[in-house]
Amino acid sequence: MITLIPKTPNAETMKQMRPIGLCQVFYKIIAKILADRLSRFLPLIVGPNQNVFVKDRSITDNILIGQEVMQFLKTKTQGKEKWMALKLDMEKSYDRFEWLSCLSYLKA
Repeated sequence: MITLIPKTPNAETMKQMRPIGLCQVFYKIIAKILADRLSRFLPLIVGPNQNVFVKDRSITDNILIGQEVMQFLKTKTQGKEKWMALKLDMEKSYDRFEWLSCLSYLKA
């Protein structure tokens, strides 16, 4: 969608107007509405261990935890007890997302 914004007060001709596209504006408005509606349900959907794309959480938190675990293991390997770290990664995690639940939250 394109609209005209006047360059000068009381603009009457096309030379006195500036065209501007509003597609980004509509997109931002809709995205903000969706984000606000979903924010009420995020604690129900997103677990406490997920840090990506969640407000006030950062992916670097997981990196820090990983570094702390490795440091812990370095200090513990010198004793009699044996320790091990296990890293799991879910492939295609977005394919496991429950889209119908998300749609029902948006309709609420």
